[in-house]
Amino acid sequence: MSERVRGVVICVAAPGNADAVRQIIVDNAEANRSAPGCLEFGVHVDRADGHRIVLVEEWESQELLDAHLAGEGIAKILAQVGPLLTAEPTVLHMNRIA
Repeated sequence: MSERVRGVVICVAAPGNADAVRQIIVDNAEANRSAPGCLEFGVHVDRADGHRIVLVEEWESQELLDAHLAGEGIAKILAQVGPLLTAEPTVLHMNRIA
């Protein structure tokens, strides 16, 4: 099994869509938290820009994260949220080094 991986997803809601984007993500947060291999799934809002929603996740392995991302649940969320964003979400997969 590979080492843990932390994911950061940055979504920027289009003007007037911040509340809808937040609600969709929050409504689906528990399903993400209960996914196999999910150790942490936090939803945050940038203090300086309420249109920027940041997801911070930690997964047991890249393989389990990849399986989660390939699932129908993520496709459904992206279909709902995508049209409400200014651009595709920025996705970072990181390994802790210190």
